[in-house]
Formats: sequence, structure tokens, C-alpha cells
Amino acid sequence: VELRRLRATSRWSPLLFGAEGPRTGAVRDDAVPLGTLARVHRGVVTGNNAFWVRGKGELGDIPESLTTPVVSHARELTGECVAQSDPDSLKRLIVIPETLEDLDDDEAAAARSIIDEGRRRGVDEGYVARHRKAWWAVRPPEAPAILMTYMGRRSPTFVVNARRLPMLNVVHGIYPLRPLSDKALSRLVDYLNENVRLDEGRMYCGGLVKFEPREAEAIPVPPLSVLEA
Repeated sequence: VELRRLRATSRWSPLLFGAEGPRTGAVRDDAVPLGTLARVHRGVVTGNNAFWVRGKGELGDIPESLTTPVVSHARELTGECVAQSDPDSLKRLIVIPETLEDLDDDEAAAARSIIDEGRRRGVDEGYVARHRKAWWAVRPPEAPAILMTYMGRRSPTFVVNARRLPMLNVVHGIYPLRPLSDKALSRLVDYLNENVRLDEGRMYCGGLVKFEPREAEAIPVPPLSVLEA
């Protein structure tokens, strides 16, 4: 590759893949960046998944009201997509408010027990915990309309989040800037699953491809008028 082309190109993957790259379909003439329709955000960072994210059998006396099901692994969006087909099988994120006054007596006692356990295990000393207003208050993100895997050796998987689940930072969430109909969401997800090119993400040594939120927002998609038509 000529040096002048390298200097003139902000990203080099297209130079390796060629103009079209490994895309299953062609880019539409009227395509717009995904970022004109939606924002892409990472999931919540707990700082200690082993403590805050537990299977149902690991919750012990923690009341279900202090937990919420959460997408905690990218594989929950692929294959049978258990995040949507079997959400009861997902692990649960422990959610304790910054103040305990609004909890009932049983919930407050359970919350204090969790906080004490966290201190004994040094969870409160972690970097993320120390930078929260209350170290025990892990706030799950608002449920996105679409869930997206962002790292792998294949194109990302996109799933309509019909179950309205929050997610850890192992996947991205896509949040429309304005409400989209179910038909438009379904069409958008279908298009993304069929047309995203690997060179639109960042390829690392060994073929691992990663999509940062801003790179995901740059993916070309049909305009809203086409999705809603």
C-alpha cells in the first residue's frame, strides 16, 4: 500500500479488505449513519461482577426485589438468544439504592447485610466502587431498544430487546433518538445483522474485531422513512 494512501486514510482495515469488504449486501445509496437515528452506549460497569451479578441459586436470602435480570454475557444474544427466549435463566444484578429509607424492613436488613459482606470482601475498595456516590449503588442502565454484541471474530449480533433488559458492559445498547415502531425496529435489526462489515470495527491481532460506540453509530443504515414505510 502506498504511503500516501496510508497517510490519507484514518482507518487501514478497508485497505486490507478492499472497497466492499466482507459484507453480505451492498450499501444503500440513501444510507445514513446509525447515529442519526440512535445513540449507542455501553452497559453498566459494576467493578466486581462476581459480587454484584449472581445466578438465582447464589442469591441466598437476598430478596428478588433487590435484583434485576441482566444480560451479562455476549453469548446470551447469540444462538437461541436466551436473553429474549428464556430471560428467567439469566443472572441477576443486585440493585441497592443510595439510601435505604424507602425499603421495607426485610429489604433494608438484606441490603445492610449485602453492604457488610461487600466491605468484608473489599468490594468497597475497588476503583469503580470508590468513584460511585454510594459504593454499593450499582445503577443498571435504562433498557435499550436493541442489544448488540461488540467484540468477536464475526460481525456483531443485533437483537430487539423485547424483554426490556439492562446489560453489563459486555454488550452495547442502542437507544433511538425518537420512538420507532416495532416494524421499524425489526427492519433495522434485520438490516444490521445482514449488512455490517467487519472493517467497520477495529480489527486486532488474531482477527478479533471490536466496535466502539462511535464506530457502531457510523454504520450505514436505511433512513427512517424507509424503515417506517
